[in-house]
Amino acid sequence: MEGFLPNIPNDFVRALLDDLRRGKFSAVITRSDDLLKTDPNAIEVLNIKGIALQSRNEYDLAESCFLMAIKKSPSSDFTFCNLGNLHFKKGVFDLAKQNYQEALRLNPNNQQAAKN
Repeated sequence: MEGFLPNIPNDFVRALLDDLRRGKFSAVITRSDDLLKTDPNAIEVLNIKGIALQSRNEYDLAESCFLMAIKKSPSSDFTFCNLGNLHFKKGVFDLAKQNYQEALRLNPNNQQAAKN
């Protein structure tokens, strides 16, 4: 995760991930917004926020987070994988497949994209 968050200490990212795993989606979204004010280019934070929104079935907002992350870092394989997961959950399988393929093109070792 280092390298993508130059202005946000990794402890904050770990705390967001812990809350995400605990299902504290509202807290994740609120804290993500605060962190994004500090560093709007924080790709991991955008991804974590998108996953939290997706977990609350707020698919359009989640998609916006993932697309913003892709715009800021078009070589982020894990963002394409997250977008693929979102499209899969929405039942848009052709877009899911395209996103998984793009993730694999960017990083042939992306195990999640390969599995999906």
